[in-house]
Amino acid sequence: AKYAQGFDQLAAHVRAFTPEWAASITELPAEQIRETARAMGEAKPAVVVHPGRHVTWYGDDTQRARAMAILTALLGSWGRKGGITLSTPVARGVHPKDHGCVIARFQVLDNLPEELRVGIFAKPGREYQAFIRYSNADVLIRADSTPEKHGSRGMAIKLLRVEGTQLVPKDEPKTQDFLLVNHPVFAFANVEDYEALSRVLLENDDVPTKFFQGRIPLGGEVGKRAKASLDIAQRIGSLKVDPADPSKGAFQNPPASPEENVYYSGAPYRFGPDRAMKYSVAPVAPASGAVPDVADPNYLRTALAKRLTGADAKEIVLEFRVQVRTKAQLAGQLESEIENACTEWKDECKPVARITIPLQDFNTDAARRRCEALFFTPWHSLKEHQPLGGINRLKLGVYAASSDFRHIPKEPSSY
Repeated sequence: AKYAQGFDQLAAHVRAFTPEWAASITELPAEQIRETARAMGEAKPAVVVHPGRHVTWYGDDTQRARAMAILTALLGSWGRKGGITLSTPVARGVHPKDHGCVIARFQVLDNLPEELRVGIFAKPGREYQAFIRYSNADVLIRADSTPEKHGSRGMAIKLLRVEGTQLVPKDEPKTQDFLLVNHPVFAFANVEDYEALSRVLLENDDVPTKFFQGRIPLGGEVGKRAKASLDIAQRIGSLKVDPADPSKGAFQNPPASPEENVYYSGAPYRFGPDRAMKYSVAPVAPASGAVPDVADPNYLRTALAKRLTGADAKEIVLEFRVQVRTKAQLAGQLESEIENACTEWKDECKPVARITIPLQDFNTDAARRRCEALFFTPWHSLKEHQPLGGINRLKLGVYAASSDFRHIPKEPSSY
């Protein structure tokens, strides 16, 4: 038996407890007890002995619960369709499908200019252990792409054993998380639009069409934001960059392997007390030029595994970059440049760190369990890199609630 043992001992123990014995203490007719047992036996394993509220009303509810567990085992209903389905890990609300969780090294550049030595980047040459999780941004676990449409990809970085003052102090190791997607802006501008879109998705099987149909005709700022969101969503789903009009096609060609794209923070963050930043991660080596193998529903995981374990495996080297603006540069523009997550910054991207992903096998059961035990949020952060804007403020409570619901353990301190 997979979930129980001791059936022979149980049979010997209950041999004397006949239906007549049970009838004498339950006031149920012995024949009714037999008929119920036969009906359950004929339907097994699709039988659920549900406790109901009366379990805790009368008698010894602990023993009654034990008896129901024993009946479930005798009927073979544990973990069976129609019986008691055992709990499985709760998937993330967004980015539930990963392409691989890898270990990495995150090293601040040795020759970092003084003006960029802030927070995590305060000590040139400092190296951090890191986890990186590549993912689909889709809310459902399904094929990475189709021949007609691609989608948004995510990259989450967790630095371990960081030093400094954390934004949300907890009795656990200090970490710094960086969350990114493979397009430089989000598909919704602010919390108001995100809430409206979420309601439409909830009521329409994750189809956003009614969001755009209902808000674009309103005109004004609401309609303008909705039109911008539609344009961004269409670009995210596009199959390729449009060389004739880069503002119409994909932000970048869809990757054949996750590490081949550039990933962006989308939203802004503090960069010390009086500056703001957006960050991005770019591959050092040029893209392979390979075409995404959309015939494989998991081609991004397949490609990443081949890159790190195949015959021609090579470590992956990435560059972490920041775009920095001063308080003076942002004066009078907070609504458009900080609060509107659809606004793209065109500032120079300045390298501040180098990321190295060594050769490794991330497809083991242990690696997959470790991946699902990681909780990423922009609020795992030093105060120097506080998330800015309404979308980031929204994430503080939402991500924490998701973590609690998924029973995520404390932050790791090492690999």
